Amino acid sequence: GPMGPGAMGGRPVPGYKPSKLDEDPHAVNVHISGFPPDRTRVPHIIDIIADFGPFKDVDVRPGKPFAFVEFMSHDSAMRAIRMLPGTLVNGVPVSVTWARNQPDPPLELQKPTPSSDMIEMTEAKAADYEHAVNIFVGSLPPMMSLPELRALFEEAGPIASMDISHERGYGFIEFYRHKDAQTMMQKFSAGGDMGLLVKWAKKQPKEDRENIPENLDKPLRSARFNPGSRGGGAPRGGFGG
Repeated sequence: GPMGPGAMGGRPVPGYKPSKLDEDPHAVNVHISGFPPDRTRVPHIIDIIADFGPFKDVDVRPGKPFAFVEFMSHDSAMRAIRMLPGTLVNGVPVSVTWARNQPDPPLELQKPTPSSDMIEMTEAKAADYEHAVNIFVGSLPPMMSLPELRALFEEAGPIASMDISHERGYGFIEFYRHKDAQTMMQKFSAGGDMGLLVKWAKKQPKEDRENIPENLDKPLRSARFNPGSRGGGAPRGGFGG
């Protein structure tokens, strides 16, 4: 009930450490560590987190004393962060923190951040310009959602930002790397089945982004947790702690 151990109103346990992610409504990934090695199977993790609210994914590595839990909501994750540290599992207190990797905010909140000063140039010049990463996309199919468009364009490579207007039927895609923008041009310049209009944007950055994420070519997510799977361990990968 609302007065149970997971109640938000409950006083945080002594092991709770405030973090700036406490205030981030998109933070839902929690890192739990300190289990006895024989207690890091998915059913054991579910036992101790089920009180805090619904969760989407449990990621354990066989033989490792930690797990990642992706809660359905920030509030549920926050309850676990505040109330779970120090809980005894087979006599051993567990420690609970926000995972380092959290999901990106929804696309409509991701405004493009200009990577550096922009230079105006012709499309022909942009095609040969080593820092060109911005692509203009027109004739967008109105029935495709932003996540669907993003998934389609990410076939060319990881996207740094999208600024798409469904009302106007066009927008801009910014890749992290010139080579991925080139791939997008090759893939879609003929319009393909969808009749998209794709061309180099006239504004391109003066230089490459400063903070390009590492591991751009690795898939970002572990396989979904499947309650029916044997052994209960997600494959290696997933979100680091």
